[in-house]
Amino acid sequence: MLGDFAALRLGVKIICWLPVAITCEAGAGGKTSETASQKIFDALPGLWENNFMPTILIAGYKFRFYSSDVNEPPDVHVIRAGRVAKIWLNSLEIESNRGDNKPELNKISKLIEQNETRLLEAWHEHFDR
Repeated sequence: MLGDFAALRLGVKIICWLPVAITCEAGAGGKTSETASQKIFDALPGLWENNFMPTILIAGYKFRFYSSDVNEPPDVHVIRAGRVAKIWLNSLEIESNRGDNKPELNKISKLIEQNETRLLEAWHEHFDR
């Protein structure tokens, strides 16, 4: 048992219950940035990643699946040093990118190609439950 629970809040919206309280202030428009959310998720790697955001480490990158992407085609969020790129697994098309330059994105695409089977298997294992 995890003991006494406190709410994890992003701004004023409670998204889940965890054994610690972490608050992240909302930015412009009342939204919390993905970077701020990422910092919270990175602070709770064991509990959060294992249950809600499966993460595979490859060559120093975190390849992460967000449970909220359940109604989308297979994709992965690639995280390293505060940079985040969302890439569709089947086409290798870059959906979004925050901070990675072209050579870095090429390296990430090659890693996805080399690990396509592993990533797709992990994606289906998580989303096809």
